[in-house]
Amino acid sequence: MQVLILEDEVVIRELLKTVLYSLSDDVEILEAETTSKGRALWQQHHPQLVLCDWELADNSTGLELVKFIRETDTETPVLMITGRGDRQTVVSSRQSGVTEFIIKPFDPVRLGDRLKAYLRAAGEKVPQTKSGPLPPLVDWLKDLKSRLMPPPTLGGTRDIVNQLSASEPPSGQDLAKLWRTNPAITARLIHVANSGMANRYGKNIDNLVDAISSIGVTMAMQQALALTLDQQDQLAHPALAQHAILLCQDAENIAAAAATLAKQLKANVGQSYTAGLLYPLGELALLQMMQSYLDQGGAIDNAEIETMLEKLGGDYLKALEQLWKLPPELCERITAAHELPANVERHELILMTVAVDQVKGRTDSDDYQRKLGLLGLL
Repeated sequence: MQVLILEDEVVIRELLKTVLYSLSDDVEILEAETTSKGRALWQQHHPQLVLCDWELADNSTGLELVKFIRETDTETPVLMITGRGDRQTVVSSRQSGVTEFIIKPFDPVRLGDRLKAYLRAAGEKVPQTKSGPLPPLVDWLKDLKSRLMPPPTLGGTRDIVNQLSASEPPSGQDLAKLWRTNPAITARLIHVANSGMANRYGKNIDNLVDAISSIGVTMAMQQALALTLDQQDQLAHPALAQHAILLCQDAENIAAAAATLAKQLKANVGQSYTAGLLYPLGELALLQMMQSYLDQGGAIDNAEIETMLEKLGGDYLKALEQLWKLPPELCERITAAHELPANVERHELILMTVAVDQVKGRTDSDDYQRKLGLLGLL
């Protein structure tokens, strides 16, 4: 199902997306910052739910979109996001066809509870096509176009990667607002901030704002990225969940090793660390797809899981890199971690495969020694 968000504040828009993605894996979000773009998206897609801000930066209002929608559609729920709760605003909006109000600042948890009913009702109205028996697992997974549309977000991983790669990353205050109701991220950042390396001043840190300030925006987003990659709670099949645990453990170790090498070689530490975290991206997406196959009545044995991860992990990685529009330099690092291209001499790429060798225990090989020599670390 599709949801249209008309909101010009990036932080609020990202928060709304996070809430929606947490409620459903099947939601496709259409984003607009202006009323004109919102109208265009409505005409093109006719989404099943609309969330729109009252006041926009271009001096237009979400009410204009509501009136436009109600000219031809009186049933689609339209929720108005506003800091104005006065009686006149409520009355005029109701008359224009607003279904419900979301008053700023809102609690994401309570908002999620309110949105569940709308998503459930909208999902029931989406025509369900009857399908025959599922094809064999390998054929089903090889249909990447069907499996990855809309592109999976892996629990918000895509959004955090985009924030890390943005020319103007969010501020610490922006992140604190975005994550203030996420206990897992809050606990992890406080733990990292209080670790011996991060806590330089001997002060006990007990809140999210101070934790982000202590470790910095980049590290805070990298730690949140590591958490979003951990999909084990969404994998009901025990073998799939166990694979997810091991993949994420390896990823964090590879990221740490890559960051250490990058620091030694005066390479980009942040990108090396992020590339290490994203090393298992293709495999994690595959695990999610295999769980979906099971949910639809398919059957998988443990040997098939291993085979699919080995055969299709690279294909899913490349597809997600394109669909998520990851920066080329980040993709190069991730690719090098999996397989170093021939005749490469760039230290920032070689160090990625060296980090993988260290984590996977391949340090006795001649190839590992050769790569250390290329880095000047012998």
